[in-house]
Amino acid sequence: MLANLTPFAFSRYGYNKPWYDDARNYVTEDLTNDKVWPQVTGYYLSDEKLDSRYKLKTDTTNELAKGAVERFNYFLDEAGLYENLPYKSISFEIEDESFVRPDDLTTLSQEGYGISYNENDDSYTISSETAFGAMYGVQSLWQDPSIVSVKDRPAYKHRGYLFDTCRHFMGIKYVYRTLAGMEMNKLNILHWHLTDDTSLSIETDMFRNFKDVVHYCPDCYYTKVEIAEIIEYARVRGISIMPEIETPGHVQAMTHAMHDITQECFNPGTTESWDGPLDISNEYVYEWLDKFLREIQSIFPASRKIHLGNDEINYECWESNNDTKAWMADHNMTNYEEYTSYFLNRLLNLAKNIKREDGSRQWDRVGVWEDQFVDENAPLPDDREISAFVWLGFNDEKFNRYLDAGFEVIRNDCWYLDYISYGETEWEKYHKCKLYQSTGGEISLWAEYVDASNTESRLWPRGSAGAERFWSGDNLADEGFYRAKSRLMNFRCHMVSRGFKAEPLGPGGYCPLGEIHKFDHVDVTGLYGSSVEPEPVTSEPMTESSGFSVGFSAILMVFAYFK
Repeated sequence: MLANLTPFAFSRYGYNKPWYDDARNYVTEDLTNDKVWPQVTGYYLSDEKLDSRYKLKTDTTNELAKGAVERFNYFLDEAGLYENLPYKSISFEIEDESFVRPDDLTTLSQEGYGISYNENDDSYTISSETAFGAMYGVQSLWQDPSIVSVKDRPAYKHRGYLFDTCRHFMGIKYVYRTLAGMEMNKLNILHWHLTDDTSLSIETDMFRNFKDVVHYCPDCYYTKVEIAEIIEYARVRGISIMPEIETPGHVQAMTHAMHDITQECFNPGTTESWDGPLDISNEYVYEWLDKFLREIQSIFPASRKIHLGNDEINYECWESNNDTKAWMADHNMTNYEEYTSYFLNRLLNLAKNIKREDGSRQWDRVGVWEDQFVDENAPLPDDREISAFVWLGFNDEKFNRYLDAGFEVIRNDCWYLDYISYGETEWEKYHKCKLYQSTGGEISLWAEYVDASNTESRLWPRGSAGAERFWSGDNLADEGFYRAKSRLMNFRCHMVSRGFKAEPLGPGGYCPLGEIHKFDHVDVTGLYGSSVEPEPVTSEPMTESSGFSVGFSAILMVFAYFK
């Protein structure tokens, strides 16, 4: 087969050049020490003699670590593939258990973990700085039960998913499904796009009397009680929430309800009367924003980041309004870039002055889209402690200019999952895109054509390719195509066995543990199903169950067989 390969094909194989079976669409290559997705950044040793399924038992009193163990066992029970699984003991050595919210983590090492197999008593130890690192260790052990020793930590701090519930509302169950998938992919920030032209997707006191205007239907929003439940569900999975409130554009759902925060547009046929941006020349708008942001603070009290939009501002309404032009002239503004820069500075100042009970800033960083300063001649905001979210393409000049200005840079441009193309270059381009000196990246699935019926299949495993880059870093981005594909196929099958509707990577192929229909009964959220009660702990030596023997033999045939 190799004799027929073109030079291009060799370059795609990479240094490892695995044998590839085109007809069956899988790599017949040993994946030992490479079963964990995202790829381990430190060392990783495993032993095939340990490669049989087991459940975990622990006497830890740490609630986060205990919950991770419970989920480990739950999904083994719910899959229905194994019977009478033995137990292995697992202990946790957590340096600082005072961290109970992922929002409060400040270093990469706080999410790192080490796994050690103890041969003397057939047990495991996970060591970590915080419980959140310990939970990632349990996730890795679930993917590869043959681990002997692992040292791992993320390469980037911000590993996000932009979740748009404005274009199409999705019930709370689907929010939980999204968060469960994020946990499995070691993503740690839900960038929740809450407001847009089409709707406001959360309950607020501010718009209590305008529900028929700002929501699609009477129950098409998340109540404050539901949001609190979502925050807690995310917290115990190591995920913090960054709410996004669009300003000054993308606000039509709100301006249709409150005309006094915008101004009338006078260009019929181009812009409807009340479709304009916020009236940023109006002092009342800043009073309203302050009140609204304080309500968002009360809804998301733990969040250390907030995103305030500032993208795709439509100047046409302002251009049609003589009051706006007169105000600009009075303030010596000659263009709308100066006008919006004035707004951004005032907005950032508002956000900066919203405090926690201890007097510290509510939001350590305020995120904005890069539109207002993407041009090298555009004025920069006075407050440089912002997160610049890059979505208008990447180039060295712009990237370095943002860093030199003191911005924290988050890349979104590489991972727009709503842009769909045919073929396997989809996931490959997401997997190869690099983050350089940024703080991290986000996979984004804007929901113009997405709702609860297709979000999951669009998101996974295409988003998993980006998630690996966020965790594993640029050094591992140039992996051979077929090796990366084999690992991602393996991980996608893990997701399928936990009930996710993750789409296939390419033509042909199968999941050795079973296809999606076999796991329709599994509740990926862990909330609505019921797991089997833990079996009594015994000191009997571990034996391989017949139920696992069949399933794992299939994995070996597909992923670890040399012709």
